[in-house]
Amino acid sequence: MKICHALRIIMQPCNIFILDKNPVHRNMIRYRLISEGFRQVSVLPSVAEFNYQVEKGCFPNFLIVDCQSIIPGQISFVEMVLKASPDTKIILFTDIEDQNFANELLENGATDYILKNGANLQGLKELILNLKYMSPVNQFVRL
Repeated sequence: MKICHALRIIMQPCNIFILDKNPVHRNMIRYRLISEGFRQVSVLPSVAEFNYQVEKGCFPNFLIVDCQSIIPGQISFVEMVLKASPDTKIILFTDIEDQNFANELLENGATDYILKNGANLQGLKELILNLKYMSPVNQFVRL
């Protein structure tokens, strides 16, 4: 008799904040993340709302940011987030295609820089794959 054991990955819940001033974009990202199995996804319309959440002690595992939402002062925003919550992974998800700008943000602590890539949604697919890859795995359970 052959016994086959399967393993199932149980992921720790991760808290994701989406900071995008465009309500259509932030809600579309939230919908896609929830449909992919992420459960704790919050949308924030402004830096002020992000600051309010941090003051309440609510720190995200991931912060998805559209660079247009934090102009001016993108570099100082990244530094401020990491000072308040050093474990937060900051993912810039934007349509600003500037390699020097991206490098500067990454050198100052951002985790990833992904282009939205317009209507083909390739950027959103890449965002979801990267989040799955970076999400903390809690344990393996034998079924």
